[in-house]
Amino acid sequence: MSVDSDACLALRTALDREGGQAIPIDYPLIVPSAMLNDPSQRGLLVAMLGRLPIDHVWLRVVGLGADAGPLQMSRYLSAVAGLHNLGKPVIADHLGGLPGQAALAFGVVSGIAQGIGERERFDTGDWHKPAKPRTDDAKFGRAARVSIPGLNRTLTRAELDVLASAKNGRRICGCADRACCKHGYDSMVADPRGHAARQFFSSIARLEAVPDLRRETFFLGHDGPMAKADRTAREIKALRPDAAEAARHNVDPEALMKRLADHSRTTEKIRTTLETIHETRGNDVPRARVAALRSGGVPKSATGKP
Repeated sequence: MSVDSDACLALRTALDREGGQAIPIDYPLIVPSAMLNDPSQRGLLVAMLGRLPIDHVWLRVVGLGADAGPLQMSRYLSAVAGLHNLGKPVIADHLGGLPGQAALAFGVVSGIAQGIGERERFDTGDWHKPAKPRTDDAKFGRAARVSIPGLNRTLTRAELDVLASAKNGRRICGCADRACCKHGYDSMVADPRGHAARQFFSSIARLEAVPDLRRETFFLGHDGPMAKADRTAREIKALRPDAAEAARHNVDPEALMKRLADHSRTTEKIRTTLETIHETRGNDVPRARVAALRSGGVPKSATGKP
């Protein structure tokens, strides 16, 4: 980190020397969760970052992502609040799903960044390993996954079709937002990436429309994202998929439903944990600084006119 710190100072000097005084610097902080959760080590990070000429901190916590459990989320909310003494906006990078929305609602981060269905978790565990050899005919990418509205989980198309074969399966798993998916379930599976993007931006827009100090209440309320995820998870775990459809798609229905039942229990625990945090910490806690929206302005011609 001392090397990164020196590089940041050198970058600021070089920018200023070349007339780039107005160019801001964002600092990407990659940190293991154990270090971030440790008050003494977190204090060292704050001291180091406080000396740097930076505008935003882009925080990537190793091992944390959209699949974070209740304990991880509780520790993350507490730890990131400890970075507020920097007086800089903090962006949660590679963080999606409910954990990302919760971090925004609880005011511990200024914004979140993710890849819409991808890059919602940050890991460095394989960075030291060489890339696996590929054959010339190997396919790129991975199996397409579809985001079930409000569930905070994605499934493969085959798994989703198996769930849809159950009574009320298409209604429970399909997108009911006609502005997002005009024909519900069919539109959702036909354009999973577009569906995921529209759902993500819609969820952020709803959160932004709520006054800052009421976002926790909205997030945890009866019609908020957390309660909806809990209800949806309970409904889905109660589905009884058609055995013949499961066999046709080569999906083990028992294994699938066990995963979904486990997910429902985890979601319930997350809801309970966040409600406890909300009830005990009050509204006077420090909140992340607002991240300024950057714009290049209106392009001008050689005459100076727009």
